[in-house]
Amino acid sequence: GSRAATLEAQLLAERERASQLLAAERDGLSGHGRQLAAGGSGRTTIVFNMGTDLSLTLISTVMLIVIAVTVVIEKLVHVARKGNRIPEQYLPIVNKLEEEFMILGAVSFLIVIVEVSAGINHDQLLNIEFAHLLLFFAAVALVVFALKQLFSMSRCQAHWDRLERCDKGQVANSFERQEYEPRHCLQRLRRVVIGFFRPFDEFDAKESAEHLVMRKVFCDAFKLRDWDETGTHFDFSLFLRHSLSEITCTLIEISELSWIVLAFIFLITLLVPLFSGESFWAAAQPDAASPLSNLTAADASGSGSGSGSGSGSGS
Repeated sequence: GSRAATLEAQLLAERERASQLLAAERDGLSGHGRQLAAGGSGRTTIVFNMGTDLSLTLISTVMLIVIAVTVVIEKLVHVARKGNRIPEQYLPIVNKLEEEFMILGAVSFLIVIVEVSAGINHDQLLNIEFAHLLLFFAAVALVVFALKQLFSMSRCQAHWDRLERCDKGQVANSFERQEYEPRHCLQRLRRVVIGFFRPFDEFDAKESAEHLVMRKVFCDAFKLRDWDETGTHFDFSLFLRHSLSEITCTLIEISELSWIVLAFIFLITLLVPLFSGESFWAAAQPDAASPLSNLTAADASGSGSGSGSGSGSGS
């Protein structure tokens, strides 16, 4: 009888310990990383109240890696800027991209400070981490879009340079040859197929003529010097490159209107539950029928059953 009472007391103690661990995990106090940051044993969630469980060796190693990566990145950027590795027309785009990254990095740093300094529970931490993840994907999408724009700019500028080097006589002779070519439908089909598979840098009389006409109209409208015998002229290709660079900078920039539209969308999402009569704090809590809540409940039942089976096997 005394042994059965002892085993029953041990079983109750194990269940109580399992429930305490589960409650601590839901409050964000049982993670090993948060214990190290908070000083061990889950005494507090405030990262600035450091305890005695910090590893100076690990902290020094991490800081050395961060310093090395920072120095390498700064050196690469300095060499690219000073060594004329980046074309002049690309510098405004690179500067704009660097500015947007600084803003996104500052916002990400503020999110991390809120996570480690505020006493938040596990569910709130998951929501903040999801917002942090969205910010990271926004930065990745910005990089991909900027690289795509730079690649398109490079192709357009190279094509404009080839059009600037075309000869008016060559364009005129090409149209004269087309005038005396046979007008049979098979000949037209052959010309269409060849034009479809034609390389991008091959001479195109129609496109060259359109470029020459556009340059002539532009120079006449703004009283600029076109090609003449002296060789002095207005560099129309350079003007197009700078114009395209300004347009690309405008596309890459996250304008105030974009932030306002994004804030308006999240504001509508925030106000919809309030209009239905639900309080703010009730709407901020995770839904009991959500997959995240079901997963948390399943983990809780699994931990409880595991503790119970362990106690049963011990008995």
